[in-house]
Amino acid sequence: MKQKKKLLLVDVFGLMYKFYFTLPRMTAPDGTPTNAVFGLARVMLKLLRESKPDYLVSALESIGETFRHEQFSGYKAHRDRMPDDLRAQLPLMEELFEAMGLSAARAEGYEADDVIGAYSKAGEKAGLDVAIITGDRDLLQLAAPNVMVLLSRKGVTDLDAYTPARVEEEFGVKPEHIPDRKGLEGDSSDNIPGVKGIGKKTAEQLLREFKTLDGLYERLEKVGKERIRKLLEDGRDSAELSRRLATIRTDIEMDKKIEDFAFTGVRTEKLAEFLKRLDMRSLLKEIAEDAGAPSAAEGAGGEYAAVTDEKTLNELLNEAREKKRLCIDVETTGLDPHTCRIVGVSLAVEPGRAFYVPTGHEPDRAGKKPPRMLPLDRVLDLLRPVLEDPQIAKKGHNLKFDMSVLDAAGVRLRGVEFDSMIAAYISEPHKRRRALKPLAEQLLNLRLRTYKDLCGEGKNEIPFSMAPFDDAVQYACSDVDVVLKLEPLLIGELESKGLTRVFREIEMPLVPALARMEMNGVMIDVEHLRGISRKLARREDRIRADIERLTGVEINLNSPKQVGELLFDRLKLPRQRRDSTDVSVLEKLKDEHPAVPLIIEHRHTNKLRSTYVDALPEMINARTGRIHSSFNQTITATGRLSSSDPNLQNIPVRTEEGGDIRRAFVPPPGGFKILSADYSQVEIRLLAHLAGEPSLIEAFARGEDIHTRTASEIFGVKPGDVTPDMRWRAKTINFSLIYGKKEFGLSQDLGIPRKEAGEFIENYFARYPKLKDFEDETREHVVRDGYVTTIFGRRRYIPEAASGNAQQREFGFRAAVNARIQGTSADVIKLAMIRIHDEIENGRLDARMIMQVHDELVFEAPAKKLRAAAERVKELMETAADGYEKMSVPLSVDVSAGDNWRDCEPVF
Repeated sequence: MKQKKKLLLVDVFGLMYKFYFTLPRMTAPDGTPTNAVFGLARVMLKLLRESKPDYLVSALESIGETFRHEQFSGYKAHRDRMPDDLRAQLPLMEELFEAMGLSAARAEGYEADDVIGAYSKAGEKAGLDVAIITGDRDLLQLAAPNVMVLLSRKGVTDLDAYTPARVEEEFGVKPEHIPDRKGLEGDSSDNIPGVKGIGKKTAEQLLREFKTLDGLYERLEKVGKERIRKLLEDGRDSAELSRRLATIRTDIEMDKKIEDFAFTGVRTEKLAEFLKRLDMRSLLKEIAEDAGAPSAAEGAGGEYAAVTDEKTLNELLNEAREKKRLCIDVETTGLDPHTCRIVGVSLAVEPGRAFYVPTGHEPDRAGKKPPRMLPLDRVLDLLRPVLEDPQIAKKGHNLKFDMSVLDAAGVRLRGVEFDSMIAAYISEPHKRRRALKPLAEQLLNLRLRTYKDLCGEGKNEIPFSMAPFDDAVQYACSDVDVVLKLEPLLIGELESKGLTRVFREIEMPLVPALARMEMNGVMIDVEHLRGISRKLARREDRIRADIERLTGVEINLNSPKQVGELLFDRLKLPRQRRDSTDVSVLEKLKDEHPAVPLIIEHRHTNKLRSTYVDALPEMINARTGRIHSSFNQTITATGRLSSSDPNLQNIPVRTEEGGDIRRAFVPPPGGFKILSADYSQVEIRLLAHLAGEPSLIEAFARGEDIHTRTASEIFGVKPGDVTPDMRWRAKTINFSLIYGKKEFGLSQDLGIPRKEAGEFIENYFARYPKLKDFEDETREHVVRDGYVTTIFGRRRYIPEAASGNAQQREFGFRAAVNARIQGTSADVIKLAMIRIHDEIENGRLDARMIMQVHDELVFEAPAKKLRAAAERVKELMETAADGYEKMSVPLSVDVSAGDNWRDCEPVF
């Protein structure tokens, strides 16, 4: 039987919009944004590889308005203008198509959906198998026996296939009746009105009973509810208009026939040149493989084996002792080191050979039992002398997790030297190439089996302990083998960029300090939090009652839909972007109606209660009785740490509620106190040092209040005559410079006209000219090199500084100034943490480090030794940069202590 030919129809703009908003920001070396083009290129390569179409049509939008705008002037009226970063990618999209050898189709006066509809119908008539690739559910109405709609929903290449049966199952109507449903319920994204008062559920019920819009109006008297019948009667014209607007045209005349879109293959050389220019290395490898280059290996291809006897394990450990190195990875049943169970340990001493020591495997799904394994306790006893030997260099990927798991099992991993996740982060902090599998693919051209490949996902997922044993061995061994293969490449990158000091002297020594801090955890006063929860709940009830009194409407304030209906439909407030009710929109509307500030207050109160007050007790570990936040080392572009589960950095500092929450962080019983050590104005001090501004350096040397000094300078008054308002304004200006703000940003912060803000800035720089020189020099640096560095050599790449878009370019300049200051601050506190951790580990400091929040370190310390601990912590933090940089301003640390985090008072 002759195989049917295939026609592929691509909704280009629908996909580009989707990828622009779902993929992280990406840029070419010249700063041009590329995330939408990357997504489009990747999905096209996947489709061409897997579908092998005979014909391919790339459908584009009409340049001018369409017939729908003529029928209804409000059609898509609420749509935001195309973002500049997406518009900048349109020429690249055309280049991509040309390089791929693809032709585009457009019909003036019609949308891309109509172009797809026309060719879809033509393909059906010609007996072709038709596939439509899109990110827009509107095109599901074209699904037919020979027409499949592939909907991009999750990742770039995750495509959901929709047949007519699946459309009907999910949407309650046949594909061809989707416009009927939109005729009733409307479509807010396209501003299609529908019938006022008819929502999604009602529309679905009506069409389930009456099948079509015409069938409904032919038997309108059969509609049971009088209110619904009246709405339908009044809204008939709107329903029919809305159906016309929602119906994709399949009858338009196109200039080209399907035969004109015959696909003969990708122009590999031209495409490779295009991708190379945009630095899309992962796609370059894909087309190399498609063109016949050696395919990436399934696994790293080394000599891998399971170790199930003590003799072999001892031989491997002796080799590690002899060569003074060992790569390790611990396989577990979960991601919580306090509760997960160790399933096995993979080990390697040199690349190309790796071993897996199973300890907790079970029969797989087929009932096949694993080989006899060594008991975990015995394996740990054999490993302990090597793992705890600091003279044997330990290597791995995300070693902090392995350290924590082993710590919970009674083994202290020492001698941590190389972590491929951290090395990749330091080398390119602006890119998201952190995970081991993508690193192996990008740098080694190895396509490793993923955890999902091995264990499945969702309801079909199995624990690693039940994975087919031979596959588990290969998977575990490849992880340690690949780390050793990546090491010389990543170290080479670090050396070529001058980043080895940051890696070896800051980031790697920080790993054990963070692991210990996470394992220490922090105690929480649960009863205190329950009291806060009751208080906040009563406040939310009062706010809800006040809003209902002001509006006359009972409302679920946690429902964005109901809040939007209240604001825009009932109160008729000015409509914002797609009727969003996020905080930025509410702030714009707060003067429009007295209910809006109350909604903002409720949103804030409810978030605090759900995120911290009610959530923190649920996070207490049953085994330790403490909360164990994760401190993330490879997230921010500036080098600052972040925290998660819970995010300690987002607890409000200056509000009463935030203080109440901090009051719940307490020391353990038995004579302990909370000790807080906080760098004072560290970023302004570092700015003064980096810029060499003599007035600020002198002020810090004298111990003056820097904001009072700044106010005295820019307002031309004596320090004793500075008012609180002057000091507040000076403080705002000082911090505005750190964050790179200009007239508009400062005017927003101070609540003054832009002209006045500009005068403040001009006066500020006149008083502190070296700060202006520093800003100008930073701009020149980032334009010339594409990155800026901290005092210690840490780089932050800022491609936006070379963007053709002025707004993006200005963002890049602000980020560059901020990166030099904030990045240096991050390095300083990391050095302090390393020194303090070493003091604690060596018994010279009696305290536990339990939290790091911005410029603050928090400890538990015995009350009897509190002053000694405070003095030593202060000394270590204030001298953290010694040996690296001769500071022209002193670093100052405020140390306080108390019975909880909020109520700490100065120690001396």
